[in-house]
Amino acid sequence: MYKMALAALLVSALAVYSCHGNSGCESGKLACGDYCCPDSTHYSCSSEKKCVLVSCDQGLQLCGPGCIDLTASCCDQNTGTYCQTGMICCGLNFGCIPTGATCCGDSGSYCPAGKVCCYDNTKCC
Repeated sequence: MYKMALAALLVSALAVYSCHGNSGCESGKLACGDYCCPDSTHYSCSSEKKCVLVSCDQGLQLCGPGCIDLTASCCDQNTGTYCQTGMICCGLNFGCIPTGATCCGDSGSYCPAGKVCCYDNTKCC
């Protein structure tokens, strides 16, 4: 459910909003070159004249180009990869593992709470 919500936010965050002719943007929108950003509270205009999401509503946090739940874990600010509440990021591909578990390195394998990774991260002890 969160990933579907993120996908919707990403689409809206990455969308380019065109202005109405040369007269500028509608009230409440941010003029950005030839485009209009949805608002000036959450968006800024980049040096490339693109709308960039820079903040989220209360209860949400910025993760990459979108907003996620405040209790979710943002794994990568560049891509917006995240884990839902109760999970944490693990491994090079940012797999999600339960909070309290121990991440066993780049592979993304993990040990349950109370166990640690051993034998070159191949077993839980």
